Amino acid sequence: MSRRPQYIQNTLSVLPLCPGGYIGSADGNALQDETLEDIATAFLGIDAEFVGVLEIVLNNAASGKITVDPVSLRTLPQDQAMVSDIKTQIKDIKEGKYRFHEHYQRGRLMLSIWHRSSGALAQMLDLDRTDPANHNLLNWIDSLFHRVERFATPLIHLLSTAAVKGVLDSEDRAVIRLRMLRLDEAFDMYHRRTASTRTLKT
Repeated sequence: MSRRPQYIQNTLSVLPLCPGGYIGSADGNALQDETLEDIATAFLGIDAEFVGVLEIVLNNAASGKITVDPVSLRTLPQDQAMVSDIKTQIKDIKEGKYRFHEHYQRGRLMLSIWHRSSGALAQMLDLDRTDPANHNLLNWIDSLFHRVERFATPLIHLLSTAAVKGVLDSEDRAVIRLRMLRLDEAFDMYHRRTASTRTLKT
């Protein structure tokens, strides 16, 4: 597996993150339904991948390796703190310290992160694949999308099961619909830029 790149060979615009967002819960506000937990687990895997991409973008913007506008530069400390908090929550859930918060399904924060990360990945995928200097970065992106596809594969069945059980309310359904649309756009972008065949339907 290719090592994660240490820098991004591109100029990216870093936009402010939307505020708020719950992932983990240590009290009675945790998800109780097993199907909802399975859906949350699938989304968490995808979230972790896109959060990792955004962390690279923010860190390289802060170090001056990529250029950002003055407004985005001023928001970098807050953005980095938010990403750090999200990574901690994800780690705590994966290690079993916390359960999924009941509002995780309806949180719109990840929509912003997915959008920003997909935009950065799109620019990176425009790099020349025949240039050996780009091989590690592009191989890392290929591996990332393969992992995202693996996490996304069970979602269609799980969401159908949740619909039959009636465990998703209207707000949950609205945000999940947006998540799936954003995921669909990300897959389309990747396969279009890599001239590869898409097999997973979302």
